[in-house]
Amino acid sequence: MATIEIDHVTKVFGNGVVAVDDVSLSIADGEFLVLVGPSGCGKSTLLRMLAGLEEVTDGTILIDEVDVTDLAPRQHQRLWKNGRPSAASMAAMAREYREKFPGKAVITGLPEAGNVQPR
Repeated sequence: MATIEIDHVTKVFGNGVVAVDDVSLSIADGEFLVLVGPSGCGKSTLLRMLAGLEEVTDGTILIDEVDVTDLAPRQHQRLWKNGRPSAASMAAMAREYREKFPGKAVITGLPEAGNVQPR
């Protein structure tokens, strides 16, 4: 079973800015998670820590019951199982493009975003 456990994860940057503060969540096999929030609330920082691109200040991140808190992105390859990528190697980030849906609230913009065709 591919699971992700984020346990009391905090990220404090060198200048003292707390980007992520004591976040805990569990993502079970087959679940789809979307992080939604205002600019600067820590969404991208949390995903960067999950991918190993950002150092975790405090807390732990487990993927498939393996502690990946201090692993570099390349080390996530060791989590592949039977030649197939694990949850660790399949974590991805999508960027928002506000200009696509100007003036739209999340609740009205998300359904429209699902109908956008890639160029």
